[in-house]
Amino acid sequence: AVAADGSETTLGLLDDGGLSGATLSDDGTIAVPAGTAAGSYTLTYELCSEFDPAICDSATVTVVVAAAPIDAVDDALAGLDGLSGATSAQSVLDNDTLNGSALTDLTSVSLSIISTATPINGNPVPLLDATDGTVTVPPGTPQGDYTIVYEICEKLNPTNCDTASVTISIQPVPPIAADDTLSGLIVGNVATVDILANDADPDGSLNPTTVSFVDAAAIDTNGDGWTDTLFVPGEGTWSADLGTGEVSFTPEPGFTADPTPVDYTVVDNDGNPSNPATITLDFDQQAGLTLIKSVVAIEDTNGNLVLGDAGDTVTYRFDVTNSGNVRLATVTVDDAAIGISGLDVAYSLDVGATAWVDASYVITPADEAEGYITNVAVASAVGVDRNGVPFTDGSGMPLRTVAASDAGTDTDASPVANPLTTDTPDATGATDGIPDNDPTVLSVPVQSSDLQLSGVVYRDLDGDGKFSAGEPTVGGHQANLVDDQGNVIATTIVGPDGTYGFAGFPAGTYSVVFVEVDDNDPSTVERAIGRLTGLTFDAANRVIDDANLPLDPSGVVYDSSSGAPVAGVQIRLTDASGTPLPPSCLLPGQQPQTTDATGSYRFDILPGADPACPAGRTEYRLELVGVPSGYLDGVSTAVPPQAGALDVASCPDDAIPGGACQPYASATPPSDGSAAPYYVAFILGAGDPHLVNNHLPIDPVLVPADPGTVSIEKTATVQTMTIGQNVPYVITVTNNTGWTIGPVIVRDVLPAGMIFTPGSVTVDSVAETAVVSGQSVVLPSMSLEPNATVEIRLTARVASNATAGELVNRADVLDAVTGEPLAPTATATVRLMPEHVFDCSDVIGTVFDDADRDGYQDGPIVLRGGKVLDGFGREITDPRLLSELLAGRDRTIDQVLRNGEAGIPGARVVTPRGVLITTDEHGRFHVPCAELPRDIGSNFTLKLDPRSLPTGYRVTTENPRTIRLTAGKMAKLNFGASIDRVVDIDLTDAAFERGSSTPKASLASAIAPFVARFAHAPAVLRISYLRGSEDAALIRDRLDEIESRVRAEWRRVGRGKLIVERTIKFIQ
Repeated sequence: AVAADGSETTLGLLDDGGLSGATLSDDGTIAVPAGTAAGSYTLTYELCSEFDPAICDSATVTVVVAAAPIDAVDDALAGLDGLSGATSAQSVLDNDTLNGSALTDLTSVSLSIISTATPINGNPVPLLDATDGTVTVPPGTPQGDYTIVYEICEKLNPTNCDTASVTISIQPVPPIAADDTLSGLIVGNVATVDILANDADPDGSLNPTTVSFVDAAAIDTNGDGWTDTLFVPGEGTWSADLGTGEVSFTPEPGFTADPTPVDYTVVDNDGNPSNPATITLDFDQQAGLTLIKSVVAIEDTNGNLVLGDAGDTVTYRFDVTNSGNVRLATVTVDDAAIGISGLDVAYSLDVGATAWVDASYVITPADEAEGYITNVAVASAVGVDRNGVPFTDGSGMPLRTVAASDAGTDTDASPVANPLTTDTPDATGATDGIPDNDPTVLSVPVQSSDLQLSGVVYRDLDGDGKFSAGEPTVGGHQANLVDDQGNVIATTIVGPDGTYGFAGFPAGTYSVVFVEVDDNDPSTVERAIGRLTGLTFDAANRVIDDANLPLDPSGVVYDSSSGAPVAGVQIRLTDASGTPLPPSCLLPGQQPQTTDATGSYRFDILPGADPACPAGRTEYRLELVGVPSGYLDGVSTAVPPQAGALDVASCPDDAIPGGACQPYASATPPSDGSAAPYYVAFILGAGDPHLVNNHLPIDPVLVPADPGTVSIEKTATVQTMTIGQNVPYVITVTNNTGWTIGPVIVRDVLPAGMIFTPGSVTVDSVAETAVVSGQSVVLPSMSLEPNATVEIRLTARVASNATAGELVNRADVLDAVTGEPLAPTATATVRLMPEHVFDCSDVIGTVFDDADRDGYQDGPIVLRGGKVLDGFGREITDPRLLSELLAGRDRTIDQVLRNGEAGIPGARVVTPRGVLITTDEHGRFHVPCAELPRDIGSNFTLKLDPRSLPTGYRVTTENPRTIRLTAGKMAKLNFGASIDRVVDIDLTDAAFERGSSTPKASLASAIAPFVARFAHAPAVLRISYLRGSEDAALIRDRLDEIESRVRAEWRRVGRGKLIVERTIKFIQ
């Protein structure tokens, strides 16, 4: 220090006055140490001379220490997470200062909370940490501004303080909207999405009333400011539920695609909008269909009256229903079994709709051999939207659907009630437990015909070709029904009573071939024993019940000496040159054939079957190619055959006229060994009668007598006669040797219908007594003188039971010891002429216009003597009819009131023998001597040819008609026919109450006036129902109901007969 005078001085601090650490510099400045509290300090110091330290003076100095400036600055904190909670990264001290320097901590100051933040609704509030000045936001702190007031004070000077506030702004947390995707939706249905279920508001709650569609086209329907509805043209309408916030999409009709995704937002309870979220709907486009295959029609295309056999046409119907949820396009059906591929059913098929298509199939022989047709069709389609654009499947390919058919009909073509729920059996009768994939099985044939063929196999004892009472039947043979192609279509065994029958076969022309059956093995067919041909069946000829087979052999090979049949003879048929016919020319087993114990043989030639047996008339010959031991080869030389070839057609030597050609009248050869005429050559052609009773004698090796030494002849003195007339016969027996032959006997066999006249026998004019047994007249034994002739005369009378025609009388000369014939049988033939008065029966009749269709020809109705009489002379008393007949007439004059039923000229009637008779201008016909009835009479049949009737006429009586004829009496047989009055009714489903057989009122009320229009005369009413999808049983009930009402009305007002015909037609 320097004194005032400038001398050197020194300063020294005597007392710091509490200002600890203060220093006094030489220049007189006092240094106050840091950390000195504010206040007033009095310091004492001393000034001394440097040269003379004793020279000193003291003084005081007051030092005032001021507090440092302190500044607390307001803070504003933002961006803190009130939801999860947070602590601020900065302290409220960061912008506060002390003595101009920023505070970084609480080293020099203290921090205290003046006031805390105010809670919102009782929720947590931000907190100020007094230890470090940071702000902590607890989790769940609502958004808003929070203020905390704090104070900082200098620690050195605790009263040196300043206050400030910190404002904490908790920012809004918007709600979070998440995208929504809903899959597996049903096409066409309203889809509803709970869009808020996966949305959230972190710091509050969502307001469901604020759901808004983010689209310029969206509209606010209730004026609350939120766009709650969006209409998308061509797709549908989106709408938000104003209460729940759920969003619904309602598709437009026909819209089956997925709608365009839409965006939405939602606001929370704090009014914060969410982010846009997207709603995506995935509708499950299911392309599905069902296919029902049914038989709807079977046409007897081949016309053989068997329904559903080879050649007939089956119409199948394929009903396809869209069972999915999208429209289908390009709906087709494939059915390989019936040759269908890609058959179009529908171009477009809406959901639930059904379309159908028919296809025809001609049944094949293979189907008939199998016995059924079975198959499963396949329908396919593509699922498309309403614009026809195909949907795609998961692989990006067009959405296709394929379905196998289910059976809509049973094996007999009857409908299955509920196909998709009915497990219909397959062709084997088995089911698989799955009802909607059953094959459609149709039995083949579906329905046999109603044709029937029956008859009797019998022995034709009287040779008339007809089965008559008393003729024995023959059973045990096999009958084969053969079609015109030679195919055996049915087989049966003739019953013990000789009857056989076939039924249900197709229409056509048949033959029945009868064959022997091996007794040890009934399945082994041996030779044929007969055949019936020309059995024709069609719609007009459905039943033949008299196809009787006269089981008459062609003949019997017999012993010429004894008449016994010979077994083991092999016989064959050759042509005129001796060449054997091929087996194909005859029925099976007949070429060659070997006789059995009966000695019988039979050949049935098949003209035209081979060039060797042409259809034209040809000569054939019988050849014996093997005989058993003890017999000579070939036919008998003792009883030689008739010369030349027998013309079977004319049969000049017919023993029984009519029917087969019979050289001999009996099916058995003469039992006494006498000769019977026979032929080994004959001329035969197609259509000629059979040759029967052509017995072939063969000679035994040992002949006891030489028959050539004796001859016998017989003659009748008259050639024709009538019943009751006596016929004288002359028999001459000649011994052609020079020695006496004897004893011999002469036997005369009278034909049936002739009676021996007792006492009429003379031998060389000497009366003799004969032994009469039946038709046999045996004379006493006699001896024949050498080269002598014996003349025998006898008389026979024609009895009333004799059959008109040739009557053959036979005479034989026999060895009286052995009974062997010594000469061929002598015959004498006379002809019995019929007597028209006593033998014939005439038939007369009329073909008439049966106007009232009652089957009887009505005569005129007349007024006679004041009475009205019908055509039978009966008085008419019906007031209504009398009023009609007498209206406007003078009742005092006899007159014709109504003409009778007139005859139909030009109509043809046919006899069983094919004789055609045409009616005259009055419709009358006459069959003179139609039949020669025997004994108790016989049946006679006539048939009216309906083709000869005028157009539109139908027969009203039986046709053909059979009557009983009695000899010498006339019979009458009429045929009625009338023209149909046909009235039609066409009905549809619209005419009936829905699902009921009750007709609507309009139809019910129209029936009475409708019937009245045609009730005045008989009529034919045809009721046709045009079928749609109605059940067949309902249709039948409806037809029954209408027919019942019509008939009831007809009974009330109709006259004559009403015929009702019903048909069901399918609407195509």
